[in-house]
Amino acid sequence: MIAVRGGHLAAALGLLLLLWAIPAAGAASPEDAPEELRPVQWVLDTDKPPPKPKSKFVAVAVHEMGCASGRNPLPHLDKPEVRYGKRGVVITLRIDPPDGAQLCPSNPVGHLRVRLPGPLGKRKLYDGADEPPRKVEYGEDPQRPGKLLPGY
Repeated sequence: MIAVRGGHLAAALGLLLLLWAIPAAGAASPEDAPEELRPVQWVLDTDKPPPKPKSKFVAVAVHEMGCASGRNPLPHLDKPEVRYGKRGVVITLRIDPPDGAQLCPSNPVGHLRVRLPGPLGKRKLYDGADEPPRKVEYGEDPQRPGKLLPGY
């Protein structure tokens, strides 16, 4: 039994909980195994001109929505998956989620170019992170895909 005087009960309970949690935090278990890559939404990068029919690259902006302690998403992205069809191009980006507990500030927007297997032509662009894939429009807010920025 722990003897505690006066107003020190909260501090003692906090210390007890901390000491109890430390061994559990370092323990290996199946729940501690790294998660699989998860899809991450993207929008067309409005810092660049919109793609044209002759474009073989698409400038995109990606914003990691989950808690990631404000990290840059680019080093954690897997190679883009590009599915080319007659009427559309589906681009799916996946990210390696951070390990452990994370802070939840707003994460930065990352900018990258995605290579297409050929000219875009009249094909529409779709984000494969959504099911069904979401049609992407120029002028969308990277922090709220599907919502246009003011002035677009």
